[in-house]
Amino acid sequence: MEKPEKRGVIDTWLDKHHSLYTAATRHDFVISILDGSVDLSSFKTWLGQDYLFVREFAPFVANVLIRAGKESGETSDMEVVLGGLASLNDEIEWFKSEGSKWGVDFSTVVAQKANKEYRRFLEGLMSSEVEYGVVMTAFWAIEAVYQESFAHCLENGNKTPGELTGACNRWGNDGFRQYCSSVKNIAERCLENASGEALVEAEDVLIDESSTNGNRLTREQKGKQKMGFPEEEKPSYQPNKSGPKFESTQQRLSLGNEEKSRKSKVQKQCVTQAVAEDVNGVKLANRFSALDLEDVYD
Repeated sequence: MEKPEKRGVIDTWLDKHHSLYTAATRHDFVISILDGSVDLSSFKTWLGQDYLFVREFAPFVANVLIRAGKESGETSDMEVVLGGLASLNDEIEWFKSEGSKWGVDFSTVVAQKANKEYRRFLEGLMSSEVEYGVVMTAFWAIEAVYQESFAHCLENGNKTPGELTGACNRWGNDGFRQYCSSVKNIAERCLENASGEALVEAEDVLIDESSTNGNRLTREQKGKQKMGFPEEEKPSYQPNKSGPKFESTQQRLSLGNEEKSRKSKVQKQCVTQAVAEDVNGVKLANRFSALDLEDVYD
């Protein structure tokens, strides 16, 4: 009789935040591809925004590679990350080819707010103060959500338009799934012996902490309506009580030094870099969020 597969820290978090992870991997853009109702103008928007994201993602992965070489103690970590970094060159070339095919001039594409926030979050994770295990957890989340999202579009019975199957196959293929599994194994190994503070930080990169800011609540309500759920029927999310939360600008400025010192290193980076634009939270795992801006952030 086979022994049940050992469940790690990340698996526990995915159970705990199941609704959030499902929302990230079943974004309405993904569902529209799956059922064939996708507006091709939305696909072009995604193409331009994700091209910009990947160009910013490459320095982050390069930083992960350096950390793997210096801090992991396992040569296999560096080999896994190096494979991911090498594939980004092919990915950028793929975007250029698709941009030409779809008439998207990347030189004219302007990064939307969600894209900029995501970039700042990645820059925060590149700080040497952020523990290696936290960085690897973030790396896994970014890659895994895309893999699972596009794999969903290839499931039996899908109505994915033929002209979009190339994009879905690029991230939804089994080889990329195995790569994501390798990254997850690295993260799990690091988290097994991580400090309590590091575990809090790592869990934070998987979720979008709720804010007490009224505007944030309004944005969330709009997002729920956009997804087609009546407000009272949408599952509510109770934020992680053990972790720190993103505060509004006014609240952040009023925090005393003692309370500030208790914030996680990751959030310190984000708050410092994003305070001017009143960033209340970042959905680290959702690269599709730029598609929501017109409705969610108006």
